Amino acid sequence: MNTETKTIVLAVAAALLAGCASGSGSSGVTVTDSRGNTRQLSEEQGVACLLVFFLCPLIAADSAGAAAAQLPATDRDIFGPAAHFMTWTDLKRDTRTRAPGLGLVHSYGADADGVIRYVVDPSPSSTIHFAFDASGKAVYLEDSSGGGFAGHTGTLAALGQPGIDRVAGLANSPFDGATNGALVANPYALGWNYQSFGAWNGYADGNGAIRANSFGIPTPASAVPTSGTATFTGKSAGYYISPTGHGAVSAAELTVNANFSARSLGFATSGTTIAHDIKAPTAAPHLNLSGTFTYSAGTNAFAGTVTNAGGTMSGRSEGRFYGPAAQELGGVLSLRSSTTVEAFTGAYGAKR
Repeated sequence: MNTETKTIVLAVAAALLAGCASGSGSSGVTVTDSRGNTRQLSEEQGVACLLVFFLCPLIAADSAGAAAAQLPATDRDIFGPAAHFMTWTDLKRDTRTRAPGLGLVHSYGADADGVIRYVVDPSPSSTIHFAFDASGKAVYLEDSSGGGFAGHTGTLAALGQPGIDRVAGLANSPFDGATNGALVANPYALGWNYQSFGAWNGYADGNGAIRANSFGIPTPASAVPTSGTATFTGKSAGYYISPTGHGAVSAAELTVNANFSARSLGFATSGTTIAHDIKAPTAAPHLNLSGTFTYSAGTNAFAGTVTNAGGTMSGRSEGRFYGPAAQELGGVLSLRSSTTVEAFTGAYGAKR
């Protein structure tokens, strides 16, 4: 789609969306949003709303390196509440779906040159909304704050991780080529059925926030094994801030060795790579992470301390088991330096 065509389509979409929001015109269609509010739309406005709903993701998908196209939450809700996630096998495609999760938000500030000057301690976040298209590509991601991104823009294949999708993206930020965009582990490519994870960065006017979430169907606490061992393998991805304040996307392989008798997990990432432009990866062995997580009897959630191989950062991870019998696990983590702005915020998932 060329620039002139995009401009026309966006103008038409904006006009149609205005019609949806106004709710004026002859009686035709009554819609109810997730808050219980009703609106009366004419038949023409009903068609307009549907056109906007389907056009926006298409525009975003065609605009890698451009602003993510998304509907305001109040208008997006007229299409009904999000579906509830069951398993990836059962997931209805091209449908906004809601899953319980755990997560964190890591805020930062950058100067006019896009160099990060300070990082704020992380705060928690939770529920995730997402969508995958008919071909199994991630096309939408949103957290409980209401900020979301739409439009599949590729994978992290350049970092050796084709199983991690990219959703939307803009250049010219501390995370060049990745700002205002998301990384989503693709469960279809990775063979997962009960969980996944996402990490994303939003940036505007010198202020940014990195978010990371693990989401899915938690294992019932009573179904977590109480004896034996298991090895979980998977992926980890997130956003790295160097000691000099420059940002990069990071991805790695993950191994978690579980001892259910001791209620202990040995966490380790390997083969970590980073990229400032999503095109030229650099090996980053100093960002290989390790830690030991523990959990209490009768629970499905674990936590523990994480450090990087370079010895420059430490932090905490929280996670949980997923699936009816702890077939999978996932979590989020955040590490910081005590002397510089160096930090890493990300998420992970694995199956046994």
